Amino acid sequence: MDRCCGVVHCLGFEGRYGAAVVTSGGGDEQPVAEYMNQFLIATGITPVGSVWANMGELPNYEFTPEIVENARSLGRKLVHDWQNHSIAPEIAERKAQFKERMRQLMLYCRQEWPFEAQYWEKTRGL
Repeated sequence: MDRCCGVVHCLGFEGRYGAAVVTSGGGDEQPVAEYMNQFLIATGITPVGSVWANMGELPNYEFTPEIVENARSLGRKLVHDWQNHSIAPEIAERKAQFKERMRQLMLYCRQEWPFEAQYWEKTRGL
C-alpha cells in the first residue's frame, strides 16, 4: 500500500472488483477492513464488502460456521457483482469523488508527475 503512488494516481486497477479479508489476533478488524476497501477504491477497484476474524477469539483457532458462511457469501457477491458490473451507489459516489480528486491532482502536479499526467491526458482527456 505504501509504494503504490502510480497505481493510485492513475487508478491503475480500474474495472476490477475486490474485497477486504482481515484476520487479527486482537480485534478492531472492521476499521482495518474499511481502510483496505478505501485503498481498493484509491486504486480504481470496486470493493464489494469485507469479512474478518479475530483469531484469538476462535475456538481451537478454527473458523466458526458463521465466519465461513460470511466468507462464502462475500465470494459469491464478488463473483456476481463482477459478472454483472454491479456497483453499490455509495461506492460509485466514493469512486467518482476520488477520481475527481486525482484529476485535480494531475492538473496541479503535471510538471512534477509527467508520467501520470500523460497517462491521464491519454486515457481520460485531462
